Amino acid sequence: MKKSVFFLLSSIVTCIFVNCGGIDNFILSGSGSNKSQVIVFTEDKNICDYDWQIWLMTVDGNNKWKITDAGDSCRHNCGTISPDGSKIVFYSNRPHGDAASRKYELFVADADGRNLRQLTYLNRATSGPCWSPDGDKIIFTSEFESSHAEVYVINIDGSGLCRLTDSEFTKAYPVYSPDGRKIIYHGFIHAGLAQIFIMNSDGSDLRQLTFEPYDHVNAKFSPEGDRIIYSSAENGDTNLDVFEMATDGSAGKNLTADSLNSDNSASYSPNGESIVYYSMDNNVGSNIWIMNRDGSNKRRITGSDTFKMSTNWQKIKTEYLQKAYK
Repeated sequence: MKKSVFFLLSSIVTCIFVNCGGIDNFILSGSGSNKSQVIVFTEDKNICDYDWQIWLMTVDGNNKWKITDAGDSCRHNCGTISPDGSKIVFYSNRPHGDAASRKYELFVADADGRNLRQLTYLNRATSGPCWSPDGDKIIFTSEFESSHAEVYVINIDGSGLCRLTDSEFTKAYPVYSPDGRKIIYHGFIHAGLAQIFIMNSDGSDLRQLTFEPYDHVNAKFSPEGDRIIYSSAENGDTNLDVFEMATDGSAGKNLTADSLNSDNSASYSPNGESIVYYSMDNNVGSNIWIMNRDGSNKRRITGSDTFKMSTNWQKIKTEYLQKAYK
C-alpha cells in the first residue's frame, strides 16, 4: 500500500548543496544530447522548514547548484528557464519577509540566479509562472482581484498585465502549448477536487478534459504538443501516479502504476523521449526520478531524505552553467 502524501508536497521543496565534480562534468554529463540540459527543481531540508531554494542539476544527478539564497524566512519555487535558455522565472515571498506569508511575487533572473529583478507587485498569493514559447510573456495564477486564484499573463518587462479567466474556482499551474495557442491548468471544482482544463491563449474556448471523481494536477504539454502529462489519484487511494493522455482528454495511460509512492510534477525532456518527476519515499522525503516516455527504465537520480518538487527538464545556455559553477 502506498504511503499517503498528496498535496502536502505541493508546498514543499529542498536545500542541500552537493558538488561532485567540476563545470566540465556539469556541461558534459550524460550523452551528447544532454550537454545543454539541466533539471530545475526546488528543495527544502525539512517538511516544516521555510528555506525553499531553487537548484540546477545535471540530468544524471551527479552535480547540482543552488541559484537562490535569501535567508531562512524565504521560499522560492517553480523555477522555469526561458525558451532561449538565458533567464529563469520563479515565485517567492522574499519581498514580504514573513516565513508564513502567502503573499508571493514573481521574479526573473539570469539562468544562473544573478541579476534578479521583481516582476510583479500584486501583494497577493501569486505563483505557478510559465514562459510563452517566444519568451515575451509569462502566465501565472494570482488572487490579485479575487478571493481565489485566476490565470493572468504579463509581459516580461512587467507591462500588459491581463486576466485570462473568470470563474468561481481556484486555478493552478497554467502552461502554454509549444505553439503558444493553448493553455492548460488544473482547477479545484466540485468537492475541492482538481480537474484539468484547456483553453485558447486568450482565455476563450475553455474546456474541461478530466471528469473522474479524484484529483488531476500539474499538467504539461509534450514537446510535440499532441500529448499531456499529469498526475492523478486514479489508482483509488490518496497517492498520485504519473499519467499521459491525448490533448482531448482521451487515451489516458498510467506510467507509474508500478510505483509504491506518490509521483508528481512530471516534465518531458526537451526531445520528448524521457520524463522527470519526483516521488515520495516512505513519507520521509522525496527524490527525483527519470523514466522513458513509455514508463519503462525508471531510475532515481537523487538520494537524500529531503523534500524536492517542481521538477522541470530544460535547456540552458552553457555560459550560464559556467557562471552558476563559479
